[in-house]
Amino acid sequence: MEGYAIGFTFNLTNLGNCEVTAESIRVDLRTAIYPDGTVTAVNESYTESLHTSLAAGQTRRFSYSFDSYFAFRPSKLVLKIEVSFGEAGSVTVFDGELEIPEE
Repeated sequence: MEGYAIGFTFNLTNLGNCEVTAESIRVDLRTAIYPDGTVTAVNESYTESLHTSLAAGQTRRFSYSFDSYFAFRPSKLVLKIEVSFGEAGSVTVFDGELEIPEE
């Protein structure tokens, strides 16, 4: 396959006083913005299992890569990232424009 593989990492800290388990990550990819100003509506959601425990006060680094390649390198992605903690609910980790660094 040809194209651009896109992924990202982020840190998540458990500010609570008990251990929690990050069950899954959901990424809502809204649009891709390209260097020439072209905006492509994607409107797709991706979910991936995590099943990772975080002790109280612990910080962990998570990473995510999109399953499919982008035909052209975007300069920004407009997306929302949520982590589900099962019965405790979901936390929005990021909601906005994520800049893609130059190669």
